[in-house]
Amino acid sequence: MRLLPFKTFPLTYLEYREEYISIYGREKFNKAFDAILNFNKTILLFQASEKNKRPPRGNEFFGLVFLIPYFIFAKNDTRAIGSIIALYLWDEKINQKFKMSDGNYFRSTIEEIFSCLRMN
Repeated sequence: MRLLPFKTFPLTYLEYREEYISIYGREKFNKAFDAILNFNKTILLFQASEKNKRPPRGNEFFGLVFLIPYFIFAKNDTRAIGSIIALYLWDEKINQKFKMSDGNYFRSTIEEIFSCLRMN
């Protein structure tokens, strides 16, 4: 996957999702989504964000992915979509409620995720 132009986070998320599905299929996307959604440390990251009133950084989302067995031997595209899914879920579960961040945060967080991919 490549870094896509940023519009709004919901639109950008949909573009990444659709690009990933077009290459790897919906089933693989759903497995990645479920792996992030059902991982206990995802909840812990979200709770820490809420408690500290601070949004997670891109490297925290990327680091979360590396703790999940599904992603350990995955391609970077799958790690990228996993990190973006985690960001999406954080937005849905925490940010929508507490309004911790705006479009600039999402743009820089996605850029940081892709920066982590290049270092990996």
